[in-house]
Amino acid sequence: MHLIQFPLRLTIVAALIALCSSVSSLEGASITTTAQMEAKQQVSLFGAPAVTLVARGPVKFTFDVDGSGNTIPGGTSTLDAMFSGTLPSELGPPLAGLSFDLFSVDTSSLTTVDGNFVRAELTFGLTIYAAPGIVAANFYTLTPSIFQSSVISLTDLTGAVFQDPNRPSDPTAIYIGQNGLGVSEGTLVGVSFDRTVSTVPEPSTLVICSLVSVLGMTRWRRK
Repeated sequence: MHLIQFPLRLTIVAALIALCSSVSSLEGASITTTAQMEAKQQVSLFGAPAVTLVARGPVKFTFDVDGSGNTIPGGTSTLDAMFSGTLPSELGPPLAGLSFDLFSVDTSSLTTVDGNFVRAELTFGLTIYAAPGIVAANFYTLTPSIFQSSVISLTDLTGAVFQDPNRPSDPTAIYIGQNGLGVSEGTLVGVSFDRTVSTVPEPSTLVICSLVSVLGMTRWRRK
């Protein structure tokens, strides 16, 4: 029996190209996709002018779908997000430069339509650190925010930009949790609006994809 052998370089390039897509897996009726994403929003705290918060991190989508790619009513579709960032210089001392985590707290609804449109409704939390491992204050929302976008497929979120259809008129109240500021927990302290969550290439993926492009161009020039 003769096996078809592919050139080693072609095999390597094909493997590298595969790394340029989001990590995804199929488990029965569940589709799990993890993508690196950037979260951006306008936030005003304690009556101060709004500033732009930008954070990056992984977002894991788990879709419980039927054969048509629609979410199953009463299924277990979920979204788990964890972003990290640095407070902007506009805040001034002592807040400017402090690190923060932005994360999903509850996914009350995650739906799809024919596998080409995704809509999520979730609340989120924000933790600001006074120093590594030392929490200065926790913040959270109570009203679910809407994030929706068309997608290439449930396993390929490349280029997706999730946002509220009413953006930038999409305010949601921010409350303070445990903190070292002397503010009573549960106090309304600010507002978040103009939120987007978009896919971004991972740093290592950028290098790999650039390498694939160079290899492709080199091959083309030699023809």
